Amino acid sequence: MNITRRELIQQTGWGLLTLAISQGTLNRHLAALATPNPRKLALLVGIDQYGANIPPLPGCLTDVELQKDLLRYRFGFQDADIVTLTGQQASREAIEAAFLEHLIAQARLGDVVIFHFSGYGSLGAGKEVFITADGAENALIKENILLMARCLATDKFSLIFDSSHLPQPQPYLGNLRIRSYSRTITDPNPAELTFAADIKTRFNLKNKPSNGVILAAAKPGEIALELSGNSPNAGLFTYDLTQYLWQVSPSPTIAIAFPHLRNLVASHSSQQQQPAILTSNQKNNSAPPYHTTSETSRGGAAIVTNLIDERTLEVNLVGLPLEILENYGINSCLSFIEATGEEISLQILSRQGLKAKAQLLSPAASLEIGQILQEKLRVFPSQIGLIVGLDSNLTRIERVDATSTFASLPDVAA
Repeated sequence: MNITRRELIQQTGWGLLTLAISQGTLNRHLAALATPNPRKLALLVGIDQYGANIPPLPGCLTDVELQKDLLRYRFGFQDADIVTLTGQQASREAIEAAFLEHLIAQARLGDVVIFHFSGYGSLGAGKEVFITADGAENALIKENILLMARCLATDKFSLIFDSSHLPQPQPYLGNLRIRSYSRTITDPNPAELTFAADIKTRFNLKNKPSNGVILAAAKPGEIALELSGNSPNAGLFTYDLTQYLWQVSPSPTIAIAFPHLRNLVASHSSQQQQPAILTSNQKNNSAPPYHTTSETSRGGAAIVTNLIDERTLEVNLVGLPLEILENYGINSCLSFIEATGEEISLQILSRQGLKAKAQLLSPAASLEIGQILQEKLRVFPSQIGLIVGLDSNLTRIERVDATSTFASLPDVAA
């Protein structure tokens, strides 16, 4: 029996409805049938505010921004294919629903899927868990994320966890925040404990291997750290990961990229943090980090994010090494090459963290959002200060003595 394409799409839609997928997801899925493969889908989660008695993690929002810019402007993801859950949006149920509807319901064989989580981790009922925006009592079991990943129709997926699961009573290590919850979760939500059984009932996972790549910010038993103070508020692992992928060209394999990334994170954390790569499929080691090559042949130090007027614009300094960004001064210059071969330069007017305001030095030049910029000139302050972190285990007298000693030294702050 002959069937038209329209009838096929309609019948496919009725089939999806029987699986209880929401109408919004159904519409996106039907639209995807008319688009060429492969698609690139991403779900990015960053939780900064947790409520009473849980210190905030402002860098988690920066992590989401860093990943989103990288996926859009470096790897060619479409805005409509990137879902972000931040702050109070990122409840346990919302994260699981988005994974089911945005990733599992839409991804097909050969598609690329990215899931990123930034926030607190801990232990609960003998399992590694993530603390969600609706509190520790609604912690998300890590195994359930891994289980949902097995439900994907594609094996080209990457899970990135910028969190750690070793409970830590102290929120800081020097100037760095620790992304571990202070205590173990004694009573996980019963609904989360039965979620795995529900997934196994809905999806046939028998004998299906767990493929894809899992990148963890820290090895088991170690801590994941968040930059603060004079550095941008961001996860150390996420910052080094995205900065490396902005600069490296051509796209390396995971086997080549990850040892470099591990050494980078370890050096920035004084060996306190070492990322781990977890994958049961060794062939993935020969794939690019996000299972796709970069859209542009050259990386860069920054991207254009907003056009203020004809000559003034805003940029994100996403490709600068951490040790450079901390002291990156105004009057530094960026540039790009137009299609005509002419070099167009910009000068930094002001900067706060990763975000900077710049001015075009060529009055006839034009720019667009997403333009990748290279470094042309680095300017540093004539005097570079040193910030020294005081361990929270110091006694009050020790802290007073240390603070007064450092205050007497030029260009040193405690």
